[in-house]
Amino acid sequence: MQNFVRFARRQAPLIVALAVITVAYAYLLRSVHRVPGTDDFTFAEHVEPFDSVIEWVAYRYETWSGRLLPESWLYLFTTAPLNLWRLTSLILVAAFVAALIAYARLLRPRTSPAADAAAALLAGALLFLMDAGVLRGGFTWVTGSMNYFWLVPFALIGFYPFARYAVRGRLPHPAINVVAGVAAVVAGCSAEQVGAVLVVLMVVVTIDRTIAARRTGMSLRGPLVLAGLSAATVAAFLVLMLAPGNSKRAVRDAQIWLPDFFTTPGPERFGYAVRFVTDGLVNHTGLALPMVWVLITLMLVRRRTWDGLSAAALGVSLTGLALTAIRPLESGAVFFNLHAVWKGVPDEPVPVLVLVLWLAVLLATALLPLALLRNRMGGFLTLLILGAYASLAAISLSASMYASGPRVMFVPTLFLLLAGYALFWRAFSVPERIGTAALALVLLIATTQYVFTVTTLP
Repeated sequence: MQNFVRFARRQAPLIVALAVITVAYAYLLRSVHRVPGTDDFTFAEHVEPFDSVIEWVAYRYETWSGRLLPESWLYLFTTAPLNLWRLTSLILVAAFVAALIAYARLLRPRTSPAADAAAALLAGALLFLMDAGVLRGGFTWVTGSMNYFWLVPFALIGFYPFARYAVRGRLPHPAINVVAGVAAVVAGCSAEQVGAVLVVLMVVVTIDRTIAARRTGMSLRGPLVLAGLSAATVAAFLVLMLAPGNSKRAVRDAQIWLPDFFTTPGPERFGYAVRFVTDGLVNHTGLALPMVWVLITLMLVRRRTWDGLSAAALGVSLTGLALTAIRPLESGAVFFNLHAVWKGVPDEPVPVLVLVLWLAVLLATALLPLALLRNRMGGFLTLLILGAYASLAAISLSASMYASGPRVMFVPTLFLLLAGYALFWRAFSVPERIGTAALALVLLIATTQYVFTVTTLP
């Protein structure tokens, strides 16, 4: 009993932080209800003729989608009591926060209960730095959450052995590797946006660590384990992508939403796709990009030595922040009207120049972590940001890209926020005064969005 008391006292900051997060999310999820007229109700009708989840998944695999786990969850949860969905979502939020605490420990030189508490609070706040419509579409919409947020904790857990080996040079406990392998397979076979980025990051880390091990003469045991995990995830992703239903859904989407989608010349479609992706990143990622720009700016300002690359990185961050600052102004509207429409783009110089400006800012933003850190971590964060862009670009391959709504921005936004989360722990430490102040500001903004979300739920 005394050991438990000592443990509780030592971990009090983390325990309090986790309690606050649990209460906040439990209240939010308790406020969620199924929305009439949406898939929350129509899926209950769709699954009724099928006697088992296997029959339903097999049918969907052949006719609509290769997303094995989300389809299984839709079958089970659309007809189950809503409290079961709420409990599962809360458990996955806990897994999300726990995984990010583990990642934060990899990024900090020292670990303490106060630092873990700060990592937990920042992890819990991330979702509320999103655009409100994106958050509703990917988290508080019952059907949407099973296709978007639910998969992110699996991806984070699945990638953890790779991150730990890349940072610390050693794998976690074998049991954790097994859990991570299962989680990675779940993420890989369940969502194109998540699975593709996860596979690329896994393969890149595996190749990098294998080359490093061969060059230094170190044991290949670690890289071989990573290679096995990568192979399993790649196989799961192929199961997802090779589903016959994917091509049938593409044809059906074109018939319903854009009948001339496949007959439109490729270069013209590419132009619409570029505008769609740029508009999504600029106008629908909430505070994800400004968070990256602010953190990069602060890290550069605090540097003791500068060179031309540092100056260029600062220029990019300040340009992004300046554009963000003029957004509320009527005169600034021209910078945010990116004409993300099908065959309705005006042939005028200003829209083209605005698009080119944002493309330059976005591509340079992806390179900022690499330019600033100039190490393996910087390269990984650059890949993560590029993965966020690519995960949205994948949506433009479907004729339903305009009809899908804000929910398709959930995964790209969260990838950008995860990059910001990593940069935060590179920029600050807690209880350092400026780090504590920065965390308090983020929590204040997230609390405002949380209150708005709870009070505006359908």
